[in-house]
Amino acid sequence: MALVGATFSIRGASMMSMHQSNIDREYMGRSMSVLVMVGSLSLQLGMLVWGPLSDIVSLDWLLVGCGAGLLLMGIIVFFDKTLRKAGLASKTSDASH
Repeated sequence: MALVGATFSIRGASMMSMHQSNIDREYMGRSMSVLVMVGSLSLQLGMLVWGPLSDIVSLDWLLVGCGAGLLLMGIIVFFDKTLRKAGLASKTSDASH
């Protein structure tokens, strides 16, 4: 569990820094509020969907399926050239400051 928590912290920090480095300062507050709102909404929708689904499907299989989905998304994001460019652009803009 500690490893999962550490992974979420690293992902959250890197996502937040990439978001902040690619958004104009005048839109920063609005974009951050939308980001937090979407995150909170996704938690509620997840409980709405996965709660009843766990009564039908074994929780073990749901966790295996979610893990496989996360692994697939991680592979897709890792090889996405647009995200790589955004990450590289934020690193070069940080170096110039």
